Amino acid sequence: TAAPPIQIYDPVFGSFLKRVNDNDEVPDKILRSTAELLRSASTIKTAESPRDSESREILSRILGVGFEHVSNQDLTSADYMLAQHTPFNVNAAPIMAEVKSELGSGGSDPSVQSGFSYARFYCSPERAPIRKVSCCPAFLVGIAGPWLVICGAVFTVRPIIQRLCPYQWLGCSRVLDDQQVFQVARILYALKLSVEELQKSYENLSDPVPHKDEEPSYIHPRFCPHITHYTCNNQKETFRYEQPLEHDSSCVTFKATLLRTGSPIVVKFVRGYGVDAHKLMASINLAPKLIAHESLGEVYDNLNLVVMDYIDGKTLHDIFGPQPHPLPMGVKTGVRRALNILKSHEYVFGDLRRANVMLVNEQPQSQPIDKRIRFIDFDWAGKEGQGLRYPFHLASVVRTPSGASEYELITEEHQEKMFKVL
Repeated sequence: TAAPPIQIYDPVFGSFLKRVNDNDEVPDKILRSTAELLRSASTIKTAESPRDSESREILSRILGVGFEHVSNQDLTSADYMLAQHTPFNVNAAPIMAEVKSELGSGGSDPSVQSGFSYARFYCSPERAPIRKVSCCPAFLVGIAGPWLVICGAVFTVRPIIQRLCPYQWLGCSRVLDDQQVFQVARILYALKLSVEELQKSYENLSDPVPHKDEEPSYIHPRFCPHITHYTCNNQKETFRYEQPLEHDSSCVTFKATLLRTGSPIVVKFVRGYGVDAHKLMASINLAPKLIAHESLGEVYDNLNLVVMDYIDGKTLHDIFGPQPHPLPMGVKTGVRRALNILKSHEYVFGDLRRANVMLVNEQPQSQPIDKRIRFIDFDWAGKEGQGLRYPFHLASVVRTPSGASEYELITEEHQEKMFKVL
C-alpha cells in the first residue's frame, strides 16, 4: 500500500530508526546473543522447523520477550508473536515473526508473509476492540536463512506495511568481522527498546477522543496522523482532525479544527514546501493564509508540517471537470494574473493542475470570477534555478502535461506547458 511514512501514525517507528542510527553502547549480553544468532543463521537448513525454533529462542532472549504461536479463529497464524495484554482483555501483537529455512523457500518472502499474517491477525473479529482505539502498530520480523528484515505496520483504512531497514546479512562468512555483530546487534537492541515502548502503549490503550453522536464530523484518530499540535508565535495550538482531503491511503492533507477557537484549518505533511511563494500569494489574497510551517524532526522522518486557513470553495477540477472540459475565460485570466505575479518575484509553480487551484465561495457571489482564484498547493513552488526539482516517481498527471522527467529541475517552461492544458 502506497502511503506516507508510518512514523506519522505512531512515533515508535521513528524512535526505532533513531536508535538504529545512534551511537549508544549496546549491552554485552545483546552482543553475545547476536553473535549466537549469526552462527545459527550460518547453518544451512532444509526445513523451517529447526530454523524456527532456534531463531525463536535466541530472538526471545535478545528482545526480552516470550514468543508464542497464536492461532486466529480461522486457524491461520504467524510463526510466532508476542501476545500483549490490553485493557480490553484482548491480546495485541507488538511484534510478529515469519521464518523460512532459506531465502525463496516456501514460495514467499517472509517480509511479505509477515504482512499478510499481521493483516489476518488484526482483521479478525476478536481484535475489533483494539482496532477501535488504535492504529495497531507492530514490528514485523522476517528471517530467511542468513537474512533478517524488519518492517513496521499500522492499520488505518487498510494495513500499511513498510520496511524500516534493508535485509541484513547474518551469515558468518568472513574472519576478523566483529563489526557485523555490532551492526546487527544495534538493530536488534533498537528493536528491543521499541517493542518495550509498544508494550507500554498497548497496556494503556484507551479511546483518545470519546465519540459523540452530536459530532457528525468526528473521525477516529486511528485514521489520522499522530501529530495533533503545532507552534505559532511561541504558543502551542492543538487541533482535531475532521476528515482527509484525499480519497486514498496516500493522503497527506487533512481538514482539522483548532480546539482553542473552533476555526477550521488545513493540515498537511510534506518533504519540502514553497513557504515564501505561499506567503507572497496569501499576502495578495491569491492563497489561504499560511499559519505555520515547522520541521517535525528525525522521529517523524524529517517531514514538515504545514498549517493554513481552510477556505470554503471548490477546486477547478471539482467545478469544471478534467481536461478537455474548457475553463471560463475569467478563470484563465485569473490564473494568468497569479502566474505573472509569481514570475515578477522569480517564482515558478511546478504543479499547475485544476486540483490545485480553487474558486472560493463568496456570499454574495458578486465578485468577478477571476478575483475568486486561490492557489492551494505550493509543494513544488519556489525560485527558478535554485535547485527546486520534481520528485522521483513523478506521476503521469504531472509528467504528461508538463513534459518534465522525474528529478528534473522545475522551470517556467514546465509551468507554462501545464497552463496551456489547464
